[in-house]
Amino acid sequence: MAAAKTREIIIEPIEIHYATIKIVGDGELILNKLDNVSYRQLADKQSGRGKQKIEKRKDPTKEELCEALITSLHWEKGLPDDIDYSDDETELLHKLLSEQRPCISGFGLFKSFQSAINHNEFDKNSKGLQSTMNVVDTLVPVNYVEHYVREPIISSFNGTFWTRQHTFKGWSAEFTISYNENRYSTEQIINIIKYAGFGEGIGSGRGSGYGRYHIEEVK
Repeated sequence: MAAAKTREIIIEPIEIHYATIKIVGDGELILNKLDNVSYRQLADKQSGRGKQKIEKRKDPTKEELCEALITSLHWEKGLPDDIDYSDDETELLHKLLSEQRPCISGFGLFKSFQSAINHNEFDKNSKGLQSTMNVVDTLVPVNYVEHYVREPIISSFNGTFWTRQHTFKGWSAEFTISYNENRYSTEQIINIIKYAGFGEGIGSGRGSGYGRYHIEEVK
């Protein structure tokens, strides 16, 4: 019986590059993720638990208002396990902001880059970016000069409702990307991010012009 032939297969490693990009806001940034209070209500409604409670819901308690405000931000170090939402919310928020930074979602940044590809017609399929680039940071800390809470009345198909939005002035952030140049060159990737900052922005309120930025430095 003839010996089986073998063939050596050489797998070449993917050449991965890294870049750290500093972005600087051209206006105010609004950061508001789904807060814990709203998440619990949606989870109860979807599962059918607490249906009667939701239908007969009264005004939120002081503790719920505080929890909703605090947990509507991504926090750089996370929230302490023993946090007390019965504390004065202004003092609690000030304390947390003095100890750590709020964050932008790395996933949100990546999705904005994909939107920039579509809206500027850089490519036929923005999903190609998924095989080319990653935002390394899950959360991107934000530096800022001033923070305040906006309280706009928002209209929707369910009517109007009051909301509170964390708003930051004089903001900047740094994030790291990993990428290969199989589909887009380094210059093209930086250009995509540049147009995302100009036309897409990041955070909440992007349709109203919030969260716009420019690239200040690439390392």
